[in-house]
Amino acid sequence: MKEIKNKFTEHIMKKVIGPIKKAKHAKPESIECLDYDPIEEGSESYEGDIEGEIKRFDDTSIKFEETIEIEIDKMTGDPKLKKKRYLYNLHNEENEFIFGYHNHGEDKIPHHTHLKTSPHHKHDGDEVKEGDKKIDLKNF
Repeated sequence: MKEIKNKFTEHIMKKVIGPIKKAKHAKPESIECLDYDPIEEGSESYEGDIEGEIKRFDDTSIKFEETIEIEIDKMTGDPKLKKKRYLYNLHNEENEFIFGYHNHGEDKIPHHTHLKTSPHHKHDGDEVKEGDKKIDLKNF
């Protein structure tokens, strides 16, 4: 279990914190919440959730959530990381929602199935549009 937590922490530092610190539009010291907690211990896989808020120099903020699955390779024992669920929302300085990218988990009940990119989608005001499967905090 300790190795799993270490790999999970390593993933967060490399894939989440690293890009935030390098982003020219974000204030890296403004991560207000970052939480990970391996929640399901199975015979071969674990899951953990991370969430946070990134303040940007233009006073907007990105609120994000991700569920990461860590699967242990049976042959090598090496962990493999996969992002299962994500939510990235942009809010203005009054904390009002502007737009966001979601997938709500590919293993959940399908919604917005009329979109070619389902389950990936973008909320833009009251509209739901096709999303981008490659969206993450680096290119949001």
